[in-house]
Amino acid sequence: MSVVFVDIDGVIVLKHLLHPERGPPWKRVRKFSYCAVANLNALAELSGARFVLSSSWRTRGDVRPALVAGGVRVAWHEDWRTDSVGPCRGAEIGRWLAAHEDPPYCILDDGIVGPGVQADRLVFVNYRTGLTAEDARRAFALLKPPGAAIGQQLAAKHRCAAGGLIAASGD
Repeated sequence: MSVVFVDIDGVIVLKHLLHPERGPPWKRVRKFSYCAVANLNALAELSGARFVLSSSWRTRGDVRPALVAGGVRVAWHEDWRTDSVGPCRGAEIGRWLAAHEDPPYCILDDGIVGPGVQADRLVFVNYRTGLTAEDARRAFALLKPPGAAIGQQLAAKHRCAAGGLIAASGD
């Protein structure tokens, strides 16, 4: 079974769409990018991967209902989030991998995750656009068994209008 480590802000919640009121990001009203969420869901469906939350959202309890409200339809790993001990996200992912026998994986993030993981497993997502179909194809290529064809399935699976948004509130 392959694993996708996923950040939220900048990957499926575009940072410029956070509600401007003051307070920590996880308390603000946020808008999920319809296109980014559709690409994440297509990756989940086509890869059969299990997802692990590596976002700062993981420190706020079980946020999966808020993600479902935003349209996220992925299969979560039973150990669905990394620890938050630090010193960086890469080290936290590295510990998670070591505790789970190093499954095939990729990382979807809009920032540098630091040491502790292989840089070639990171799909760097532009925080202005969120997860694109091309990002999802690169992630799928990292997860697929050797010799499996990628094809155009991700592009054809979900077509959406640029800038499509789903409003939801984070807990």
